[in-house]
Amino acid sequence: MHITLEERSNTLMPILAQLRQSNYRDDKFLKLQKIIEDHCLDTRGKVIIFVKRYLTAQYLLTILQRTFSGALNIGCTVETDEDNPRLKAGLQRFEVLKQFSPRSHNYKANQEYDVLICTDADGVGVDLQDADTVVNYDPPEGADELFQRAGRVLRMTANPERVVQFYILVPLIIDQRDSLSRVHNDICERFDRILHRHNKSKRILGSGVISEEEHSEITLDSDLDVEQLTRDNKFLTDIGGLGAESMLSHVAVLEQYRSRAEELPEYLLSARSYSKPQRRIFVLLKHEGKYYPILFNLSNKKLENQDELAILDLIACIESEPCAAIQAAEIEKIANQAARAWCDFEKISVDQVSKICGLYLVPIDKTAEINRLLDDTFSDEE
Repeated sequence: MHITLEERSNTLMPILAQLRQSNYRDDKFLKLQKIIEDHCLDTRGKVIIFVKRYLTAQYLLTILQRTFSGALNIGCTVETDEDNPRLKAGLQRFEVLKQFSPRSHNYKANQEYDVLICTDADGVGVDLQDADTVVNYDPPEGADELFQRAGRVLRMTANPERVVQFYILVPLIIDQRDSLSRVHNDICERFDRILHRHNKSKRILGSGVISEEEHSEITLDSDLDVEQLTRDNKFLTDIGGLGAESMLSHVAVLEQYRSRAEELPEYLLSARSYSKPQRRIFVLLKHEGKYYPILFNLSNKKLENQDELAILDLIACIESEPCAAIQAAEIEKIANQAARAWCDFEKISVDQVSKICGLYLVPIDKTAEINRLLDDTFSDEE
């Protein structure tokens, strides 16, 4: 059914007016407000808030700034462009993270954020241990993401007395089963999945991040045997989804070849065949002392948004694997193209970035075709 804009406006505006005049209370936000008051205002701690949607991030940023105006500094990794919320560019997000957690980044900030609102885009591989409170405002898809979120603050520390607060805002409706609402049932099923996976995944850390009680205390008094977990491949495969098998496997390879890697020259270029159909190039860039692994798709000329573990899985190979027959000069041109695309996206000058290494990923049995296409491409550019 199609109706005009005027008809929709006439129908919806009275409803909107009623909502604005109502005494609606956002109980979920009120719970978050109390947590922030307890751990920021009362104890001068720092709070991380994880959300799933950009709109939620913008909603919380607006209402928290209004609620704690002048009392707290609120940071957010989401921005609004022409009323459309979106994730900030990588360097902008990194600056926000440093301003929230300057000590863990050895960074001298002009101002510090007391509260950080972020998505799971910054839930992996980020050190935010200046914080002592994590709030899961939105539930993740699985328990693995809960561990990753907790891992932002549960880092190695010399302080045996350190206490970290970990909150999961669980709706009361999960205690009400057999609902006719599909949305209601979907929410209940999500929390059931999280709890099921959590009971397996917690064995990695020796403790959990979900309590069956409303409140519980967990003491982390033992170290994780990384080498044993690396050897226990079946266990890591069974828990699934956590990324632990991938992460620990790469750590094991690094430790095995660390001495050889430290002797390598600054800039290396190579190529290898792989099983995917897309032509890609991996380039490791360095900007202002920080490394940025990027993946550039040559088919659509676009950067791919993949996390570091996914990129490492993609470029991993055995020691005896042969190189693809691609000339170094051609790889260099493609690497430069990828670096320029990244700099354009981050809005920084190419002169401020250095390339550390590059790996051209060629689809199997496509080497000859790739050489022909590269010749045509570079001839056109010249």
